[in-house]
Amino acid sequence: MITDYLYSDKSKFRLLSSFDMSIGEVLEKVDGYMLPAPKIRCGAQCVDPVNGTWRYNNKFMEHKTIKNYIAVSLDSQASDESMKSFFVELSRIVPISIKQTKAIKSTCGHLERDLRNEVDKAAQQNIRFDMIFVFVSGTNPQEYKEVKRVSDTVLMIPSQCIVTETMKKRLQKGYCSNIAQKINAKLGGKNQICYGRQIKLDDVMVCGADVTHPMPGEKSFSIASVVGTFDKDYTQYAGEAHVQRRSQEVITDMVSMMETLFHNYYRKNRKVPSSVIFYRDGVGDGMFSLLLREEIPKIYIAFHRCFPAYPDELKLTFVVCQKRHSVKFFPEPKDADKLGNAKPGLVVDQGIVSKNHTEFYLQSHATIKGTGRSCRYTTLVDDNDLSMESMESFTFALCHLFNRCMCSIGICAPARYAHLLCFRARDILRVSDGDDSASVSSKIAESEIAFDFDYSMKDKMFYV
Repeated sequence: MITDYLYSDKSKFRLLSSFDMSIGEVLEKVDGYMLPAPKIRCGAQCVDPVNGTWRYNNKFMEHKTIKNYIAVSLDSQASDESMKSFFVELSRIVPISIKQTKAIKSTCGHLERDLRNEVDKAAQQNIRFDMIFVFVSGTNPQEYKEVKRVSDTVLMIPSQCIVTETMKKRLQKGYCSNIAQKINAKLGGKNQICYGRQIKLDDVMVCGADVTHPMPGEKSFSIASVVGTFDKDYTQYAGEAHVQRRSQEVITDMVSMMETLFHNYYRKNRKVPSSVIFYRDGVGDGMFSLLLREEIPKIYIAFHRCFPAYPDELKLTFVVCQKRHSVKFFPEPKDADKLGNAKPGLVVDQGIVSKNHTEFYLQSHATIKGTGRSCRYTTLVDDNDLSMESMESFTFALCHLFNRCMCSIGICAPARYAHLLCFRARDILRVSDGDDSASVSSKIAESEIAFDFDYSMKDKMFYV
């Protein structure tokens, strides 16, 4: 323990003593309790998560069919036989024809040209492709970025990359199950839902937001993204991503981004979202006042612009998610997992939480190795007047609705999706610039960057 190390030599406390400070010899004790895991429904089956995981037997809540697709090989090691085996295994989970298994041989530099030719030929026969499968080596990161640039911003067709070597090793060990989860989500399907209601509100839109910044030494811009649900099960999200000034943490285009998401919700449901529960990732405690002053009011403005005749005010619950904090929990041995970490469902909402805001810590995932870190959720605005118990249960349920895996994750799904969209946009921005050093000239104006997703892609979860 760190306290044992410190107290082994009292001289280490001289600096602290000069400021009339000290470190206790025992850890602070706080009370917590366990939330029950939500019931997960996959197809007609309801399952109970055990330690944050569950089995679904390759049954989704809502399957999407792949009628037409393109298979492309960028890897010389991808044989026709191995690719055919992949599609045969995939067809056991996802409704897909295995007759179209002959892949186009291409290279990273000619990918756009070759795919355009295939799409144009199909268009002459009134054929629209649902998915692009690309077999890659996995050794060249530029391949992946080029695939996503072409599919997401040029052809506007969702894509799925398959690493040839990994496919060969794991084809019979659940590899296709993991791939199928991503494919079904990209096509607009539902992998799983939470059975029952954790929150007593109707017409709720759940949003997530994040901002990513350039790497040190990288001459580029920051990227902000916002995602928002448009279904009653909180599993399907539309997304918006914009570039903004370097190191700008507040989302400057929040009004226009939320307008797009509000319009999408109305287009899908033919009604106005009466409540918004918004999870904001990526900000520290020192940003709270700035969010209250500059970012949160823009959500109300966007709502009024979209629905000026709507008689009621928007009811917003705005929550900040933080994984980067210094608090770690060490449960009693009888309450801990095999690694000594807290089990999924632990909530701490007293003793060490903020006195100025409604706040709780939630351990929502099973720790695979090391010391687990719970996510801290701080509510800055709550027009919906939600109870602490409702917010905790609802947030915990959202942690079970991540479409990439059949397990709960460490931060709620909307915040995680916003994070993924930011990084997808970052990859596309880099490859579009054509610079292997992943830099964009600082002299280029934000408005001049060729970066945007077609409207047809904005309600597709192409980034999962």
